[in-house]
Amino acid sequence: PWCCLGQPSLAPTMQLSLAMAVAAVAVAISVGVAAGLLDGRVVAALGLSVVGVYASRVLACWLAGAPPAKGWLSRARARWLRGQVSAWLRETVTFDGLLAEMALEFEHLGDDGSVRASLVAQGPLLTCDGMLHEGALALLTDTLTSVGQIAAGLLPGLSMQISVTCHGARVQQGERLVAEARILKLYPAASIVSMELQLHRLGSPLEPSSGISPQELVAKGTHLKSFRAPFHVRLLNGLACRCLPLAWLLGRLDLAATRARRLASSTHAPGNAVSLKQLLGLERQDDGSQSIDARYTARVLDRLQNMYGIAHGAAIATLLAECALLHARSMEECSSGEPLLQEMSITYAKPVPGGGLVDLIPSVEVLRKQPTTGCAAASAASVNTRIVVELQVGGDMLARGAFTMQLPEVLKPLALRPGSRLTGFRAPPRLPVGLLQAPQPRGAFAVRGVSAAEASDDQGDGYSSSDD
Repeated sequence: PWCCLGQPSLAPTMQLSLAMAVAAVAVAISVGVAAGLLDGRVVAALGLSVVGVYASRVLACWLAGAPPAKGWLSRARARWLRGQVSAWLRETVTFDGLLAEMALEFEHLGDDGSVRASLVAQGPLLTCDGMLHEGALALLTDTLTSVGQIAAGLLPGLSMQISVTCHGARVQQGERLVAEARILKLYPAASIVSMELQLHRLGSPLEPSSGISPQELVAKGTHLKSFRAPFHVRLLNGLACRCLPLAWLLGRLDLAATRARRLASSTHAPGNAVSLKQLLGLERQDDGSQSIDARYTARVLDRLQNMYGIAHGAAIATLLAECALLHARSMEECSSGEPLLQEMSITYAKPVPGGGLVDLIPSVEVLRKQPTTGCAAASAASVNTRIVVELQVGGDMLARGAFTMQLPEVLKPLALRPGSRLTGFRAPPRLPVGLLQAPQPRGAFAVRGVSAAEASDDQGDGYSSSDD
């Protein structure tokens, strides 16, 4: 009964009921032995069986709920996992596989969840003008932090929130980047982990002397995930973290299944590379007018899903970001130039099923103009706007994204009044002629009203053209 009361995986009422049942069975066995109805060997075998079953249950509960072990075994598992994840990214047909086309290489993977990787801005995650799409930042935040989470001995789980803040200029095609991820805080009671990613720019490999600092911060992202899972999944993960041969076997089986899925899929065939626009397949459902009731639709294809067959968290963020950018370009405030995404925050309410159609509904919440400086006629103002996009399936909101953008707006030049200048000051007033008491110059620089004949008659008055 004391062992049953110490069982942490059961409710208090269930613990008490189980303790009372075990106590009743123990009393019945004792009475049977005392009365000579039961043989001692039978009772001993029964007791050993009960103890063995309960010990197995306690060991399984400890493996499923114990914190990840640290030591030489966890470090060896992290080194093996670095090569395993690289091979998996090359074989998978999920949204994570787009990172393999960006020449992603893991430089460090620690058992504390720290990750360092290098990559090149290339592949389908580029826009039409050769810039790195904001969805790539969400994908890096999602995938690299999840890899660090697995290396720390935690389950992958599902995303709850992804936030990205952009710093500096946008990343151009061919530039080298370095991503660093780490675990910020772990909440074991709630099965929630908070992680962070920082993306730095290293410059273009074609221009090594570009003068760009290696420490220039491009973007910073945070990732909040839940690693809650069923008991058998947690038990298997606990065994794999403490048994390296079992982890190797499970990794080989998963890699073989991923390779078979790639061979059976037509989206990963050679020569079937698509652009980001074709991959997302985002379409507007109205007539394209500047309306607040704009609605976009997209289909969650296999390439936009994860290993569980649902929409990838970063793919949802990319869809929401592209929808917000398209809606910003259609706004009247964005009269010239491209909108610049500064911040985005994606909140996931429910998993989005794969293969079906989803509706994306944007709306503008805040529109604020920043004050201009300098000459009002020559400078351009910026408009800060906050666009909120909801992802719905059958009228049910499954994900929501909030995007802070800077919209360029060229101001119209001011109408100049007669006698005014670009500086905004009027011409100085003309003084009366009587206030000027200086002698009138003559000669070649004679004032208006003096004829050339009068100027030629007075050449001996001490004034010459050179003096004037």
